[in-house]
Amino acid sequence: ELRRHCEALARATGYSGVGLVQFLVENRRPFFLELNPRLGMPWELAYRCGLDFAMLAVQCADGLQDAGSTVPRPPQHYAAGKRCYWVLGDLAALTDQRTGKIASRITRMIVSFCRADYQLTWSWRDPLPTLFLYASLARSNLSKLLRKVARYGKTASAPVGSGVAQGSTEAAKRQS
Repeated sequence: ELRRHCEALARATGYSGVGLVQFLVENRRPFFLELNPRLGMPWELAYRCGLDFAMLAVQCADGLQDAGSTVPRPPQHYAAGKRCYWVLGDLAALTDQRTGKIASRITRMIVSFCRADYQLTWSWRDPLPTLFLYASLARSNLSKLLRKVARYGKTASAPVGSGVAQGSTEAAKRQS
């Protein structure tokens, strides 16, 4: 049924090419979210379920260039009900959380990570790319934090009313 609705939407809007139609399903009832021509992170789950968007894009482009061929149709059946998890997305969301909610969020992250059928960026067979990405992000964020701390330390040491530019400790050194 969803496939029919998606095909009707594509026809009605004149859409062609590879795209991603997203739905939320609650109580077995689908709710349309969007038709997205960009293949973002959700493409990984589709690929793991048997829908190879990259190959479909190549075949579509080939079909559009060769008037004698037909544009391929996606497979009729693929794995449904699979779960996917994106550690990096949840880590980024932590920065928006209040301190009291962080422990709860971390617990949910761990449970989701363990229950997921697939990970968007993590592979047990080849963990190094993701570990390198996380190490780079941690190093970058640590550098930002250290710069903030250093800036705070400099501004906090300047005497009140000294007329010193924020961040300068020269006047503080002269007065001591």
